[in-house]
Amino acid sequence: MRSPSPLQGVQRTRSMLMLARRKETPEVPVFLMMPLDTLDPETKELKASAAELLPGAAAIGAEGIMVDVWWGLCEQEPGVYNFTGYVELLKQCRALGLKVQTVMSFHACGGNIGDDVNIPIPKWVTDLEFQVPELFYRDQRGDPSREYISLSCDELPRF
Repeated sequence: MRSPSPLQGVQRTRSMLMLARRKETPEVPVFLMMPLDTLDPETKELKASAAELLPGAAAIGAEGIMVDVWWGLCEQEPGVYNFTGYVELLKQCRALGLKVQTVMSFHACGGNIGDDVNIPIPKWVTDLEFQVPELFYRDQRGDPSREYISLSCDELPRF
């Protein structure tokens, strides 16, 4: 079974919103989730395919959007941040009257068999693995999970 296109999802959401209004139920603010790859992983710029979804979200009466802000895209070097693509997204949302909910995603995205999107945590973090053995969670064999860092690192100086 084919998964619906983003436009079909927007149209289905609009139909559900219209149905809910007819039943005179209290409105629930609807925030549409943006694709995981809203930014181009190479250029860190807003993808045209993601930007094209915004007018549809506004047209159906959505309150706004939800977007993951990926650590692996924003901090390629320690302490050096690039939010350019996300800032452009916010500007376009503001122009359309859409609110934005951000999820600060400090974990990896994809990288598994069948995943279309692959956004690892920053390379400079994974490069610390041998200096900081407790950096990653480990299974019973001692194999690390490089999808996110261990909570034990909250108290450890890194730089």
